[in-house]
Amino acid sequence: MKKHLYIIASLLLAASCVYPFDVELPSDIEQTLVVDGVIVLGGNSYVNISNVRTFDGRYTAPPSADILLEEENGATYPGVLQSPGYYRLFTEDANQDSRYRLTVVYKDKTYATDWTELANVPTIDRIGFSADDTDVHVSLSVNRTDARSQYLSVSFQEIWYFHTTYVKILGYDPKSNTVYFIPEPDLSRYWCWQKNNSSGNTILNCSGFGNIVEDWEFTSFLRSSNRNHGEYYIKVNLRSMSRDEYRYWKNLNDNSAIGGNLFSPEPGDVPSNLRCLTDENTAVYGYVSFSKVCSAIGSLDGRYYIQKSSEGLYQFDPEEYRQFYEMGYEPVKELGDGMGNLVPGWGQRRCFDCVAAGGKLAKPEFDR
Repeated sequence: MKKHLYIIASLLLAASCVYPFDVELPSDIEQTLVVDGVIVLGGNSYVNISNVRTFDGRYTAPPSADILLEEENGATYPGVLQSPGYYRLFTEDANQDSRYRLTVVYKDKTYATDWTELANVPTIDRIGFSADDTDVHVSLSVNRTDARSQYLSVSFQEIWYFHTTYVKILGYDPKSNTVYFIPEPDLSRYWCWQKNNSSGNTILNCSGFGNIVEDWEFTSFLRSSNRNHGEYYIKVNLRSMSRDEYRYWKNLNDNSAIGGNLFSPEPGDVPSNLRCLTDENTAVYGYVSFSKVCSAIGSLDGRYYIQKSSEGLYQFDPEEYRQFYEMGYEPVKELGDGMGNLVPGWGQRRCFDCVAAGGKLAKPEFDR
């Protein structure tokens, strides 16, 4: 089946041109398996399963498959379905000094990687923090003890202690439609903990560095972020990548980032490291990486915090109190009405309840 893609390229100070791009695709292309996975011995591992989807194809739910990680000495780690197309493998305690391969059984066909030996992961010397006028920058200094660890990948988890915008000192009685002062405000939900996992990996080509990589910035956040209210902790997971895996993810990241375009190289330019054992003519796409992991935790206090404008409170007429109360608003504190009077300022619960703002009262733990 032939599919036509017409790319219109508008060039500055030049006439626009239309370039036809014809691709010959087999009729069953949308049944072709795509396997993307990150196997981390001593850390979290996952595998994503999907099918190729053409530009004009309809969305179909991710397929199901049997996923198995095999260690050369005979140990196995099955993939456990977490959500459609997403499998987790529990490899936190797996032997890091062995060879592994991943097998996937899908529609009576078996796909597998080659047996892979893991490169040693660099050590993390320091997690650093710095700030400019608007952002806090988080960086790594690492020591590459293995010449094979030329390509690195970083993922991270964050835990921080934050507070709500306001302390609630006003209450509302819907029966009498009156607002009253709270003599002893409840501060039990003023401070909360929040946790976040990074989406995707930050990758680095170390070919231009020596064994020591100093102050590699891998993430940042606004100085006005509630990460800077109190305690902030970040757990960094560092692993080595092969050259092919680096090319695969760099192409994918480049195409996904702002500025990527249809003329950029496609991830499919990098051959998959899987093959069909059942039928050598059956195609498979994607990439599965194997690596060890090195972790470190850094911490920061609120030294870089700059306060942003507080979430505004609203003023309602008394006859509107009950209506907005039923919509989820509550009186919080008194405000000036611009005419010398103090009136109740109303806001939604997230303004004064950190649990409603997405926090947890108990401090969470980092994942292994």
